[in-house]
Amino acid sequence: MTNARMALIPLAGLACLTVVGCPNLPGTSTRTMDDGPVATGISGKLGDPMPGATAEQLATFERGKAVALRHFNLSDGLGPRST
Repeated sequence: MTNARMALIPLAGLACLTVVGCPNLPGTSTRTMDDGPVATGISGKLGDPMPGATAEQLATFERGKAVALRHFNLSDGLGPRST
């Protein structure tokens, strides 16, 4: 066995332990922890604000979302100019 293949053995073992050690895989509806079940309705879909956010928090979320989704171009001064 080559050194490169031998180096992958511990990585493969870690990957197996990670998958086996995760009883709450994506798609499960209820997740429990040692301290009891996780509360429902406290998280939103990816890209949405948290349910129950205040008006101030929603405004902050929308400002951040606008910055994150802004498309920058050469006239914004990013990157070297091509010749």
